[in-house]
Amino acid sequence: MFRGLVYATVILVSCAQLSCKSTEKKSDVASSSQNRAVASEPPISFVNPQTGKGFWQEYTESQSLVHKAKQAGLSKEALGKILKPKLVTFITWVRANPIPVFQDVREHSPVLRMEALPIKNSPYKFGDTVVLSRFNDVKEALDNPTVLTVRNYGERMANSVGPFMLAYDGSQYSIKEKPWMRQMMPPSDHTRIRQMVRALVQDAIKEESYIGVDIEGQYFGRLELVNQVARKVPLQLSGAYFGFHGPSLEKMYEWSRATQDDFFHNIGGDPQVGANALKAGKEMHAYLKQHIAQRKIDIESGQDTTDDILGRLIRNKVNDFVAPKNAEDDRIRTNVIGTLVGGAETTQAAIVQSINELLKRPEMFERARQAALSDDVDTVAKYVWEALRFHPVNPFVVRYAEKDFTLKTGEKIAKGSHVLIATQSAMFDDSVPTFENPNEFRIDRDQSKFFHLGYGHHRCLGDHVALIEVPEIVAAILRLPGVRRASGGAGQLDFRKRLSANATKKDDVSTSFPESFVIEYDASASDKNQIEIASQSYKYEDYLMDFNRDSYRQCLAGLVIGDKKTSGLDVVGALRRNIKVHKHNAVSNDNRDLLFCRLNEKFRSCMIDQAKKGKFILLNGGTEHANAFANCQARSPLTETEVAFYRNVMLGQALDESKLDLKQSQRTTGPEFAFEDQLKFYDRYTYRECFMNPAGLSSFKHSKDMMMYARFNIDFRLCMGGPVLKHKFTGGLVGKPREAQYEICKDGVYNPAIQRKEGALSRAEKYFYQNQVLGQKVNFRDIPEAK
Repeated sequence: MFRGLVYATVILVSCAQLSCKSTEKKSDVASSSQNRAVASEPPISFVNPQTGKGFWQEYTESQSLVHKAKQAGLSKEALGKILKPKLVTFITWVRANPIPVFQDVREHSPVLRMEALPIKNSPYKFGDTVVLSRFNDVKEALDNPTVLTVRNYGERMANSVGPFMLAYDGSQYSIKEKPWMRQMMPPSDHTRIRQMVRALVQDAIKEESYIGVDIEGQYFGRLELVNQVARKVPLQLSGAYFGFHGPSLEKMYEWSRATQDDFFHNIGGDPQVGANALKAGKEMHAYLKQHIAQRKIDIESGQDTTDDILGRLIRNKVNDFVAPKNAEDDRIRTNVIGTLVGGAETTQAAIVQSINELLKRPEMFERARQAALSDDVDTVAKYVWEALRFHPVNPFVVRYAEKDFTLKTGEKIAKGSHVLIATQSAMFDDSVPTFENPNEFRIDRDQSKFFHLGYGHHRCLGDHVALIEVPEIVAAILRLPGVRRASGGAGQLDFRKRLSANATKKDDVSTSFPESFVIEYDASASDKNQIEIASQSYKYEDYLMDFNRDSYRQCLAGLVIGDKKTSGLDVVGALRRNIKVHKHNAVSNDNRDLLFCRLNEKFRSCMIDQAKKGKFILLNGGTEHANAFANCQARSPLTETEVAFYRNVMLGQALDESKLDLKQSQRTTGPEFAFEDQLKFYDRYTYRECFMNPAGLSSFKHSKDMMMYARFNIDFRLCMGGPVLKHKFTGGLVGKPREAQYEICKDGVYNPAIQRKEGALSRAEKYFYQNQVLGQKVNFRDIPEAK
């Protein structure tokens, strides 16, 4: 966890770094030959698969275009449009394949100069963008924090959470408060932190794992690492060690993400993003004011003896060296908030990105796994930090040149420049002995020269916590029996976040941190619970398996209003329009429509009629809704389990677990719905949208086919043409037979922005699609994994 880690705003990627020399004993390395992997494992692509060109060729071609445009005397406006390809080419390549980019830059132009970053609504003037790629230049830049500063996000951070060391250079907040905070986090805590992390990660794996049975009857465990482990454990540690519990994990995540999105990713100055961060800061301060006041009372009375960082800050009175007496609580609150802002997201990224890199290298993965099984976490750590060299939390940090600056090499950086300090490039600079043969995976490198945990003035406040937490969590995952990627697109590291349905921009956007990464492992019947929950946000789905699929499909499509069928014009969202229902919001896991449509038609018709008469929003809570529910429940009774979930999901009441039984948890439909037993993990957002698409209803004559197809990932469905660009009935793109288009789409769709395929179907998805939709009689064991 990277508490107090320095961040900087970057165009499309977050800028947070992790690097410190561990103060703990390092395990001896058996032999240097065991710490190497051949450079071709896995091979690093130095060309764009789509164009066949390398970065430098594409970049210089964009430069040539700019040069010709200038010679032609184009206007400033026209020239601005042509200048953009230089920066776009660089950023696109860095996001997709940074290693060859930095190799080319180090070789051809170690100090690369480009046009200005497209930052809007900036309170300060800025000039060109400068990229530093060599180790010595990177180190020199980071050694001059008062000249190359973190101005980019300082004001926004101060407005939200208050002045904090992470956003200041050479100020009291870093000179005075950083040593003060470090005193509260001594090395003597290491053993305790390790024990905390081990307990938390074991509990998370046990609580969040789904134990299922595949088509061949083999038991397996499944974990979505990003949200079920890598985000959860750091947030829990924030409470256990730092004393910042928050009212709930959900609220802590909301606060963490709102501040991250504004401070470090809100390049365009979106006012709503800024408002979210201000709201988060206000809520955090309000929570901590009350919490600290109560803790002070409890500590002084002797009722509270908890030894966490917040407790230590309260007990160790702040003296004037740090802050005036009347500002004591303000400084405590801001520094405690800073541990959340600087910790959760970077930690989860380090965990999942290092595991992803190890999985790319089977030999290295197996060696790391053996170290984990031997409880040699020091050696696991070596694999983790070397893996992150190939995919760090961020490839560079951003600084602002407060005045003209000249590097020792003689290269000048003008005042107002944004400087992209390419720390990843520095860790591949083979002029430094530590990084000889940089494209080889080796754990015998001097990791004190890594930049993962920051450097110098902005070295990570919680470095010792990160050095323990990240390897411990990775080791726990490696110990799972037969741990592997999940089949299909789910097993690929995904940086996309689904926005709300009423978002003004496209719904599928890239973010700066991983959003999903699914692993599976071997399990047994003894691991399986009485009922396995695929998603806690949709818990009712696994309890309410006895429902009318045709009615469910019609309800989601808006086909049935009361007892009357609507006309074709009313197909899309008729339910939502007619009773003024707000569009669902995938970010907040709004699952009310999926529950409502599972219930019997008479009850639904009653509720719709009541909503029309009472003029209230059916899928929202409130007194009128609760009264209508009571009336309709009396007329068309639901089961106790349905009532429990309705009160919880629709009316916001606590779930009454005592009312839940397994009577409806068994699927009662025929074998044509067997896919529901296997395809339990899918994106409910695009699942809903598939039913709301008017062409989708005409494309699928049978509910079984549509309900299965809607569970497939959106990339595959768009590749197939979706229901809109259909050939007959979902026959793929116009002019191509369905079978031919399926062969093109099944193993993923090439995304030029990331220079690789995404959206591959899992083996189970292929099995059901080929048998059910294409009518092919195939055996599951004959279906190969995606390449």
